[in-house]
Amino acid sequence: MKEAIQSAKAAAYKDVEIVIVDDGSTDEATRACLQELESDGIRVIYQENKGPAAARNTGVIHSKGEYLLFLDSDNMIKPEYPSLALKVLEEHPEVGVVYANPVFFGAANEAERFTVEPFNLDRLLIGNHVDMCSVVRRQAWDDVGGFDDQRTLLPGCEDWEFWIRVARKGWRFHLLHQELFYYRVRENSITTTVFGDTQKQIINYVTSKHHDIIFARYKYYARLYRKIQQKPFLFFLKFIYSKYILRKDYLPD
Repeated sequence: MKEAIQSAKAAAYKDVEIVIVDDGSTDEATRACLQELESDGIRVIYQENKGPAAARNTGVIHSKGEYLLFLDSDNMIKPEYPSLALKVLEEHPEVGVVYANPVFFGAANEAERFTVEPFNLDRLLIGNHVDMCSVVRRQAWDDVGGFDDQRTLLPGCEDWEFWIRVARKGWRFHLLHQELFYYRVRENSITTTVFGDTQKQIINYVTSKHHDIIFARYKYYARLYRKIQQKPFLFFLKFIYSKYILRKDYLPD
């Protein structure tokens, strides 16, 4: 925890407000650490254990900033991360989320490692590719009402469902192609032990909340497939023209 706080204090962007949420911790060492941080002037909010989504919502409610960076207690950020993210957010008002590549450290658990990709809504509907350690415009958080705190229905996947709602509100995502935060790899973390019935439950819950857009994208790709089958060479030419001349994705009607 102290390493996470120190990394936030070391940020090149100095106007940083640090809010810690203790989500019902019973560990004596953790409680002692929190008291020490409080004595150093850092704000700590105590609540009964409600899960990570509720803890993040509490942190936002008790903060004042226009931009939010969600930092788990066992991770760290590089000093330049907030400044680089805020530059994007201030220059591009349509961007609601800025994220970056991680530096993995800790246990040699390959299952815990993930690949960060440029944002794509269709890809996001299949699975998450944006880490929680992102800088979020507060207005984007407000627009979707914060994180879904149904902890029994979304264990370890609160951020995935949150990103879907942010994207559906029309906010853009921006990937900084740099390693700007440290992600601690742990054995037997919740993200690697979710399987079987729990995994099905998560997928069913997310699908029930976003069935309309999932079905709409399915219809779009079904129509696209038929167009390709009917006139494959014409589709190929339009794709090449858009991709390499106009330098944008080809999205047929």
